[in-house]
Amino acid sequence: MAAEVEADPRITVHLNSAVTRTSGAPGRFPADIATESGSTVTENFGAIIQANGFVPYDANKLPELGYGKTPDVVTHLELEKLAKDANGGPIKRPSDGKEVKSVAFAQCAGQHSAKPGHLPYCSEFCCTTSIKQAMYFMNGFRKSVKTALKMNSVGTGMMKTARMSPMEMVGGHAVKDLSGFHKVLQKAKELEDARIAQHG
Repeated sequence: MAAEVEADPRITVHLNSAVTRTSGAPGRFPADIATESGSTVTENFGAIIQANGFVPYDANKLPELGYGKTPDVVTHLELEKLAKDANGGPIKRPSDGKEVKSVAFAQCAGQHSAKPGHLPYCSEFCCTTSIKQAMYFMNGFRKSVKTALKMNSVGTGMMKTARMSPMEMVGGHAVKDLSGFHKVLQKAKELEDARIAQHG
């Protein structure tokens, strides 16, 4: 991808550089770019995309959600890898390599919390990521149980406007506290045990 970007005549790549100032308005943004040599160039842009990355939250701080206790409780990055490995096919469980039959998303985990090690704010990331990843299961096999485990009633953009949780937007349902989370886990275990007993 980097080679394609550098080869595209419509793209100017500034390596080892930093944007030191922006001004203007939508459609015309002058930006000062400081280069490694110490010089500064000014370029004009129609739009600015801020993509500064993020640091994943340490899920080991959430033992109450089962992370680290069972291989089938994964982070969104680990689920993304499972989806990539599936290459468009059914996503497989890490524990036994079998096809995932139901899935639950724990949102706002470690956020909106005054507990030590938790974040007091919303990342504004997990809601939209959960919608995207729920689509992996909806598109692959619509029998999946899609549940949002939403610790707080928050959302961004269209979710705030619609006053819906991400899973409600894609046809699932939501529970809003840990007691609901544990009920969902128990129900999922009962369904899985019943399936194993019936089909082996």
